[in-house]
Amino acid sequence: MSDRGFVLLNALILTMAMAGVAAGLLALAATGTARLGTLRDGDQAGLYLSAGEMLLEQVLERDWEDSPDSDHLGELWATQGYTVPIDRGSLGGQITDLQGLFNVNWLTDPDDSFTPAAFQRMFQDLGLPVAVASAIRDHVRDGGPPNPVAYSNRPLPIAATGGAIRHPLDLRAVPGMDDATLARLMPYVTALPPDSRLNVNTAPIPVLAALIPTAGRRGAEAFVRDRDGNAFTSRGDFAARAARLLPDAALEGFGASRFAVSSEWFSATLSARVGDHVRERLIYLHRSAQSGSVTQKLRLDLP
Repeated sequence: MSDRGFVLLNALILTMAMAGVAAGLLALAATGTARLGTLRDGDQAGLYLSAGEMLLEQVLERDWEDSPDSDHLGELWATQGYTVPIDRGSLGGQITDLQGLFNVNWLTDPDDSFTPAAFQRMFQDLGLPVAVASAIRDHVRDGGPPNPVAYSNRPLPIAATGGAIRHPLDLRAVPGMDDATLARLMPYVTALPPDSRLNVNTAPIPVLAALIPTAGRRGAEAFVRDRDGNAFTSRGDFAARAARLLPDAALEGFGASRFAVSSEWFSATLSARVGDHVRERLIYLHRSAQSGSVTQKLRLDLP
């Protein structure tokens, strides 16, 4: 009897062990299935983002076909965001005209004294420390900042070589730059080739007030009110109306030739949600002024 009891006890222990192993295998299988589901949703969201990129390119190309000489905030591409339903989620996007913003790479010209002063005026208007504006100019100047100690003495030293930056987020390396300052600055700055022009049809008030100093904020506000109801159709139209709306000397500092009423450079943010998984992407797009064809110049998957 004792032998049979011992065998029965062993059988019960073995059965419990097997049940535990089975439960563990089921748990692992469930975890693996969930992980595969997350990977599947992420891959599907990535495919939706790629489809969204092609859609935005078509929007910009179609806009050029309809009005190649002017870009303004009343056009389809400038719609204040959109969200469309997709399988098990949604896809959203927003196009921004980069040439309506202050191009930080204008500051790379060592012979230009007007633009750095305009940059400081914009900082003052935004309530940001002017010292950071000066540090940004030093950051992008040819050959790098005159005093690189602020870069080399960091826990993780940085080689500040100067020159044009690729994206405004690169300004995080500038001495004195903090998250709050960068967040406040980002809606008004961009990083484009130094020879790019400012689109006066899309530039916000702080940018216009900085680059047309004789107008001031009040003049810039009046300028924007007139523009938003009736966009400039050509540079001649802009010059004629600027002479009426602003003082005669308003365009002398930045140079009338550096203003434009159309754009070649745009950015787009895309967001795809599939189930509980969300992926976001930022792209820079260049649209040829001659053919209207659109090409990608920058592509970043956002965290």
